[in-house]
Amino acid sequence: MPLLVVVGIVAAMGWPAVPAAAAGVSAVRLAGTNRDATAIIVSEADFPTAHSAKAVVLASDADYPDALAGSPLAVAKQAPLLLTSPAALSGATAAEIGRVLPRGGRVYVLGGTAAVSATVANQVAALGDVVQRISGSDRFGTAVAVAGALGNPTTVLEATGSNFADGLAAGAAAAKLGGVVLLTNGATQAQATSAYISAHSGKRYAIGGPASHADPGATAIVGADRYATAVDVAVKFFPAPTAVAAASAATFPDALSGGAHIGTQHGPLLLVPPSGTLPATVASYLRSVAGSVTHVWLYGGTSAVDNNVQAYIGQAFNPGPKAHVMVIMMENHDYSEIVGNSNAPFINQLGAQYTSLTQNYGWGHPSLPNYLELLSGSTQGVSSDCNPGNGCRGSGSTLVSQLDAVGASWGAYMEDLPNVGYSGGDTGGYAVRHDPFVYFPSIASGSDASKIRPMSSLLTDLRAATAPGFVWVSPNLTHDMHDGTVAQGDSWLAAEIPAIQQTAWYAQGGQIIVEWDEADASTATCCGGNGAGGRVPGLVISAHTHGAGADTAAIDTAGILGSIERSYGVAALGGAANSANGSLGGFLQ
Repeated sequence: MPLLVVVGIVAAMGWPAVPAAAAGVSAVRLAGTNRDATAIIVSEADFPTAHSAKAVVLASDADYPDALAGSPLAVAKQAPLLLTSPAALSGATAAEIGRVLPRGGRVYVLGGTAAVSATVANQVAALGDVVQRISGSDRFGTAVAVAGALGNPTTVLEATGSNFADGLAAGAAAAKLGGVVLLTNGATQAQATSAYISAHSGKRYAIGGPASHADPGATAIVGADRYATAVDVAVKFFPAPTAVAAASAATFPDALSGGAHIGTQHGPLLLVPPSGTLPATVASYLRSVAGSVTHVWLYGGTSAVDNNVQAYIGQAFNPGPKAHVMVIMMENHDYSEIVGNSNAPFINQLGAQYTSLTQNYGWGHPSLPNYLELLSGSTQGVSSDCNPGNGCRGSGSTLVSQLDAVGASWGAYMEDLPNVGYSGGDTGGYAVRHDPFVYFPSIASGSDASKIRPMSSLLTDLRAATAPGFVWVSPNLTHDMHDGTVAQGDSWLAAEIPAIQQTAWYAQGGQIIVEWDEADASTATCCGGNGAGGRVPGLVISAHTHGAGADTAAIDTAGILGSIERSYGVAALGGAANSANGSLGGFLQ
C-alpha cells in the first residue's frame, strides 16, 4: 500500500476528492510556512540525524536558472538543497546548515553574486563552513560549472533555461543516471552547453520541445505540455520506481529542494497543477506504477498545491470502485406540472417507488446555463441559448475532466445526434443547447469527443463490460418535453428506464437521476437565491433508493453536481462547492 509521508502544516480539507487516508494512504506533505521553510523540512526528512550530510547546496529562492542543475549535484554530494534570499541568509536556514552539516563542511553556493550575494556567502563562512561558489557568466555557464563540480559527466540532460518546468523534471533523472542538467537558450543552443557537449562526448537527452529544437542530435523526450513531459521522463528513466514525488508546475522553489530529496530515492519528480484535477497523463502514470511504489512525496504547502490535488494523488494509487451514475435531462416543466399529473403515470410511479426530489430547483433561465452549471459548476458567463462559438464557450475543469483525471469512464448520449463526436448545430430533434459537452473545446476538439455518442448506442454500451461509469442522456426535443407533451416524455421514460434497469451497468450499482433543467417562466428560488430556475421535479432511481421515500431537502442544479462529484470522490467545482446549494446526501452513493 503506498505511503504518502509528509510533515508540515496542512489545512482542513473541506470536500476534497475522497480523503486519501480513507482510501488507505496517509496524505501528509513536506511543507513549511514558506519556500525556504519547506526546503528545511525536506532537508530534515532526508537527513534526520544531525551532522549526517556530507555537504549543503545553497540556491536562490528568488529565481530558478542557476539552481536547475542543483538536484544532481546535491544527490552526488549527499547534500540537501536549501534556499536563501539573494540578500541575506535567514536564521532558520543558518540553523539548518548547522544542524545537518558538521562544522567545517562544504557549502556549494549556486550562481553568481546577483543570484546569491557575497553577504550570504560571508554569513555561511561565519558559521565555520567552507564556501565554494559554483557559477558561470550566465545561467548556461553556471550549469556547465556544476557539471565540472560533478566531474564532467558524459550523460547530459538538456532543458531550456528560459523556463523551469523541463529542467525540474530532468534533475531527478540526471541524479539517477549520474549525469548533469545543461541548459539551452530556449530553442537555440547555448554556446557554453555546445562547448561542453563537444568536449565530453556521450549520451544526450533533450527534455521538452525547446531543448529538442536546440539539439536535434539528442534523444528527444517531449510531451504535449509540461505535465506530460515530466511523465515521459518518468516513463523513460524510472520504469518501476519505489518512490514518486510531485510539486507545483506553476512555481519552482519547492521542486528544487524536492528534486534533491527524490533523487536520493531514485524516483521521478512529477509536476501537478496548484489546484483542480490531476492531468490525465499524470493520473494514468501514477496508476501504472502503483504496484511498485511504496512512498509518494508532495512538496510545498497548500498555496503551492492544494488539498484536492493532494487527495487526487492518493486516489490514483487507491482508486477503489467507481460509482455508476446516470443523468437524464428533461425540460421546462414546473414540479406541479408533473407530480400528480395523470398524463405522467410512469414518472409518478417512479416517485412513489424510489426517491422524489420535492424541493428541487433549476439554476436559472433559459436552458443552456443550467446545462453548463450541471457539467462545470458555472454558467461560463452564458445567459442565453447561444450556439457554441466566440462568446459562448466553456473553459476550465468539468465533471468529465475530473473523471478522466481519476480514471473513471464516462459517456454522453444524445438522441438524434447524427454521429459520434458531432459538434455542429441543431439537427432533427437534437438541440445543441442541450449538449453542454460541445461548448467546451477541451472536450469537443479532443480525444473525449468520441465519448459524445448517439443515444442509439446507449443500451448496447450499458450491457458491455466496458460500459462507462458516468452517463449523461439528453433526449430529443419531443421526448424531453421541450416541444413534446408531458405524456410523450412520460412514455419515452417508460420505455427507456426499465430497459436501462435490465443492463449490467444498472446491476452493478447503477443510479439514475432524472432532472428537469428549469421550470419555464417560474421565479421560485431556493438555496439562498442561487437556484433561481424555478421548482422542478427530480428523481433518484436505484436499488438503494427503492422504498427510501422522498428527499424533502432543498437542492439546486449545483447541488446535484456536487452530489455526483462526491459519489466519484472528486472535488466540488464552482457552485457545487457551496453547501447552500444542497446535497442529495445518502440518496446518492
